[in-house]
This record gives sequence, C-alpha cells and structure tokens, in this order.
Amino acid sequence: MPHSLSPWSFTFFLLFFTFFFLPIPTLQTTLISPVSKDKSTNLFTLSVYLKTPLRPTKLFLDLAFLFPWTLCDANYNSSSFRYVDCDRTFCFYLGFGGVSCSNCTEAGLSDPNCIPENPICGLPKEVTGLASLSRYNLSLPNQISSTLSVPNTFAVCFPGSSKSTGVAFFGSKGPYYAFFQNSKIDLSKSLIYTPLIVNPDGIGDTVISYSDDPPSYEYFVNLTSIRINGQNVPINVSLLNIDHENFLGIGGTKFSSNTPYTLLESSIYKAFTKLFIKEASSSRFNLTRTSSVKPFSVCYAARLVKVTSIGPDVPTVELELGGKKGVVWRIVGANSMVRVKNKKNNLDLWCLGFVDNGVNKKTSIVIGAKQLEENLMQFDIESNKLGFTSLLTSHSLKCSHFNVTDFAKNN
Repeated sequence: MPHSLSPWSFTFFLLFFTFFFLPIPTLQTTLISPVSKDKSTNLFTLSVYLKTPLRPTKLFLDLAFLFPWTLCDANYNSSSFRYVDCDRTFCFYLGFGGVSCSNCTEAGLSDPNCIPENPICGLPKEVTGLASLSRYNLSLPNQISSTLSVPNTFAVCFPGSSKSTGVAFFGSKGPYYAFFQNSKIDLSKSLIYTPLIVNPDGIGDTVISYSDDPPSYEYFVNLTSIRINGQNVPINVSLLNIDHENFLGIGGTKFSSNTPYTLLESSIYKAFTKLFIKEASSSRFNLTRTSSVKPFSVCYAARLVKVTSIGPDVPTVELELGGKKGVVWRIVGANSMVRVKNKKNNLDLWCLGFVDNGVNKKTSIVIGAKQLEENLMQFDIESNKLGFTSLLTSHSLKCSHFNVTDFAKNN
C-alpha cells in the first residue's frame, strides 16, 4: 500500500549526516553508505538512518533529481525537520507551480496541492524517499560538502546484481579501497578522467526551452565517437554536441541511474546496431541473430554465446570521451548484453542492452544503469570532472569488494 501522503513534506538532510553514513576516521572526513539493486525494479537504493530515534531507511538513488526528500506521514518524527520553500525554478522543475498551486512559495512543500499524487509509485518496496546526487545545491553531495567542509565530490559503485552490494563515498577524492584476497587496493589510482559538461538548459526532456530556464543539474560528458570492435559508428556529429549557442540544451550525452538501458537517438541506434550485428557475425564471434524481445531488437540464442569472466563474448563497445587523447569508456559483454529468460516459453537469449529512443528527444544519448554497473565512478563536482574505471571485473574485482566494514577497520 502506498504511504500516507497527507501531510507530506520534504526535509533537509543536514543534521543526521554524521550518523546515517559510516564516518571514516581519516584526516579527511569520508562518509560511506551501502548501495543496493532492487530485484523487481532494477533500481538502486541508498541505505541511511532517518527519523527520531534513528531508524534504517531506504532511499531511491537518483543522479538527476534536485534534492533529497522523504515521506512524512502522521507518525513521522524528526528533530531536524524543517520545510523547504521553493522559488520559481523549484516549482517549475517539479511541476508544482501554476494555477493549482499559486501559494507554493509561501507554504513550502507541505501543501498537498503542490505534490505529486503518489511520489513513490513504481519505486522499490520499502523505499520512503529519494537520495539526490545531482549538481543542485540541495543535493546530498552539495549539502555534505558545505556542512562538513569537505570536497564536493562523491563516488559510487552500482552493483550488477540484487544479491551483491555496492557503495557510495561522499566528501572524498580517495582513497577508495577494495578488499580482495587479503589485499587492499586503492581504486582511486585507477580512475580515468574526462570533463563534465554543463548543459545550459535543464528543464524537462523535450526540445521546448525558455531563455530563463536554469542550467541542467544532470551529469553530461563530451562523447566524441563510438567504436565497435575498433570500427567507428557513422554518426551525425551534431547530435553529440550540446546546443550552447541558443541555450536550448539539445543534444549531448548524459548519465541516468534510473534508466535501465542506454537510450540512443534513432539514427545513432540504427548505425550502432548495424555495425554491432556485422561485427558479431564475423568469424571472431560467429553469432547469428534470432527473434528479439522488446524493448531490444538485437538478440542471440544464449546457447551459442560463449560466456567469459567479463560476460558474454561479443564485440566491445568503446565510447571515446573528451579530455586527454585516448580517454575511452570500454563496454564489454557484462555491461552491453542482457539475459532474457522465460522457462514457460523456452526462451533463453542474450540481447544488446541499447534501446532506440526515437527522434526529437532533448538528449541524444542517455547512458543507462546497465552500462554503469560494476564500475567505480567519481563525480568531482567542484573540479567539474568524471573519473571512471570501466568494468571492475576486468581487474578481477566487483562493487561488493568495497566492503563497508573492512573499509572502516583499515582506515
């Protein structure tokens, strides 16, 4: 059953930082929290302690939303609770403003007329709020940075399975220790860096924009080309660039932790899948397509696909990114292919986990959760750069090797 929504308020997550995360006793304050993948929705959650007295709480993890919030029902009690007043940008972004909610700025976000009917619909069970990791000044990373005077940086490792656990680090640029076979490995030293790009228009996903729209609070990168098995995918380069001149914010490439699979603009998708199919049918892989299952269009019989330590043996996808020459995000089978099984229909496939997103979409490429899994990603907001490792399995590691307890003992 949905949680009671009346009254329902957003809260600042300021006063419980030092408790709901596990503080690490180093010269620099590092806060860490477990990250889990929900089996039924494939969405990610962050485990925290909330309320008075403190209770374990699951929050939906989102790289794009403006601010963290939690449901406040009639029995909610918190010593740190306070209303959040919203300005025009706040209301417009959330869709709260307009005729039906003219008093939003006066009432804060406790007015039932100002809120979505069911904000947790479709989210994992037991989730009662949202952990925002966006650029916005009310997001968790920004609040932690300003409150504790630590770097405005966070790193996250999204687990590839609901049976394992990932981790999020806040307020630190490293070290990020993984523990494997009695060894302590600092993966901050393995990060490859590329600049983060600011999209000048951040309201909505349509191509309609307004001159006074605020910049995007999402994370964009400068993707310059895509290769499959070393072969360039023929792409209209203008789709990869963000329209800065007219402040429209159209085009470019961003990350989304709540989009299951990478979305490609139609012309990019057609060129991408055509080359992938060609390379997969070569003598190196000798794979023949079979009937596909929505939302995918390129699938192969699982019995014909060899599986290695880094997933299905299929053509490697390379995303060439801006920055120093040779900055490449490599996507191997574990991140590019999705297993589709249905015993009732005797169905067992490996499908390419990239989806056609149609035309006239604001963002040309949205890198989805499947492609982010088992990859340590550092979002350095103050330096405006992204660090990444590509698939950790390539280093014989997993997100679960960032053991929270071991990290605390060894620091």
